[in-house]
Amino acid sequence: MQDYAGHKDPRTTWRCDYARDSPDRNAAYAVAAYLACSATPLSPSMARVINVDQPVDADRRLYGMMQYLMAAYAQQQAPEKPGPRSVVRLQDALDAVIQLAAVIDEATQAGQIPAVRGHHAAAMLMLVREYIQPLPRGLDADGVTDNLTTDLGGMVMAVREARQATGYKG
Repeated sequence: MQDYAGHKDPRTTWRCDYARDSPDRNAAYAVAAYLACSATPLSPSMARVINVDQPVDADRRLYGMMQYLMAAYAQQQAPEKPGPRSVVRLQDALDAVIQLAAVIDEATQAGQIPAVRGHHAAAMLMLVREYIQPLPRGLDADGVTDNLTTDLGGMVMAVREARQATGYKG
C-alpha cells in the first residue's frame, strides 16, 4: 500500500484513510488531503467543493480558500479572477492586516513559530499593507533617514526573484 500511495511512512497512509472518511469535507480538508496524501494533482475545482449538509463557519471556509490558493500556487495554476465583490472596504482590509499582525506577533513571542518565520511573515504582511495604504515612514535613530523604503524595496526584489526562479504567481 505504501508504494502504491507513494508514502514511505505508514502514518501518512493512515492519515489519508482517516481523512477520506471524514464527515467534514470542506475545502480545507480537500486541500490538506492533497498536500499530505495525494500522489495525483488536485484540480482547483475539487478544492472549492464544500459539503452544504455540514454547517461550516466563515473562518474555516476562508481558511480553505487560503489553502486552495496555496495549492494552485504550488501547481503553478492561476486561480480564477472574478469581478469585485464590493464587500471589503479599505478600512476593513487595514483592520484585517492589524489582526493578522497580532496573530503573527503573539505566535512569535510565545515561541510557537520560530522568530525567523515570524519576522518573515510580518515582513510579507507589511508588503501587503504598503500596497493597501502606504506605511508611515520608518525613521532611523537619527529621526531623518527612512529605512523603510529600502527595506520594502529589498523585500519586493526578493519576492520577484523567487517568482522568476519558480515561475509561481500568487
